[in-house]
Amino acid sequence: MEAFQWELSENPGIDINNTSSYPTGEDLSVEEWAKKRQLGHTGEQAAAALCRANVGREANEVGIHYWADYVKSGGGLYSLVSDDELGAQNLFIKEGTSAIAQGLAAELKPGSVLVNSAVDEINQHGDQVLLTTVSGSRFLAKKVIMANPTNTYTKIKFTPPLPNGKRTLVTQTRPGIYAKACITYAKPWWRELGLLGKFRSYHGPICFSWELSVFDLKAYTLALFIAGKAAEEWYKLTPLAREQAVLDHLRQFLEPEQRHLVDNVLEFNVGTWSEEEWMGGAPTSAMPPGFLSRYGEELRAPWKNIYFAGGETAREWKGYLEGALRAGSRAADEVISIMGSKGKL
Repeated sequence: MEAFQWELSENPGIDINNTSSYPTGEDLSVEEWAKKRQLGHTGEQAAAALCRANVGREANEVGIHYWADYVKSGGGLYSLVSDDELGAQNLFIKEGTSAIAQGLAAELKPGSVLVNSAVDEINQHGDQVLLTTVSGSRFLAKKVIMANPTNTYTKIKFTPPLPNGKRTLVTQTRPGIYAKACITYAKPWWRELGLLGKFRSYHGPICFSWELSVFDLKAYTLALFIAGKAAEEWYKLTPLAREQAVLDHLRQFLEPEQRHLVDNVLEFNVGTWSEEEWMGGAPTSAMPPGFLSRYGEELRAPWKNIYFAGGETAREWKGYLEGALRAGSRAADEVISIMGSKGKL
């Protein structure tokens, strides 16, 4: 763990504010990096499991530079794998994360936020931008901020086309293969067994778990995350078989006489992010070896009248809501600085 902590959190060669500083030639896949570091079978398994949990892709698909940058942007490895007061998993929103977007939208003029209006064409003419949605609606703008996942840029027709560097980047990155199953019970049986509801597995379908219980509401929930190759196989199953596979895996962590406790399910809810058309996966887009140092700065570079936000473009907390908010604020500030004042927007 100490070797991972140094490489992924403290290595001075990983500069999250200047991704081009990392030597491209040293940007191996996570799998190759673990072997080169002679971490042994257990270390290689741990590297693969952590990479899979962080970005939803296997160790042979992700560059060590990208993974290290991602982890360092979230405060380090210990931060991302812990839920204590200093951990990335410390806080959650009772109403659901959509409450953030709904709260921001509520402060805007009624009718100014359109839903179910995905843009599939962006045409730039001089200082104007024409946007066309999948339903055929058209909007004229001076500036555009894109905050959709990088991997979905390929669903949009750009005229003129994106510059080569950005186009290369977005066509080579891949969304994480991820799903989240939330299972709610009438009582926290795992705590009654002296367990915390947290575990990690090298074998699918469940990759890792967190407890999301809200004790004052008597809602006792386990959040089980399915990622990487195991998720790819899990998505091939029918909805009923998916549920059964998750419950079967959960039973394996208990003694035979305890396994019946898993079956007392009140609710079983699944977020199938890889099946969302305008997401394609979660929690971020992962890059293969060599791409972050070559093209990383292209992620957030404006293109004519288009500015780029979204969690992947954040310097800190990539793949997290915190990163998305930071990236949105940064892109908005870029537009405001160009327009001269908020009054001109």
